[in-house]
Amino acid sequence: AEVKVPESVGKVGDVLIMVRIPTPDLMSLMVAKVVGNTPANSNMTVIPADFIGTSNSDYDGDELFTWKRDTETI
Repeated sequence: AEVKVPESVGKVGDVLIMVRIPTPDLMSLMVAKVVGNTPANSNMTVIPADFIGTSNSDYDGDELFTWKRDTETI
């Protein structure tokens, strides 16, 4: 899937793992590629519309947690 996230979460080209909470099943998990950024001062993430239906999101306070592999070396 393709998503847009704040640059503090991911840069264009990053691959993220996103999980909707609550997580009733694997259908609430998505692997996504960052294709753009949302305003830096926001916590807004733009996800595909079909993920909302697939993950059974019901707009009652569901949250989307995001993980990114740390590729920086020390």
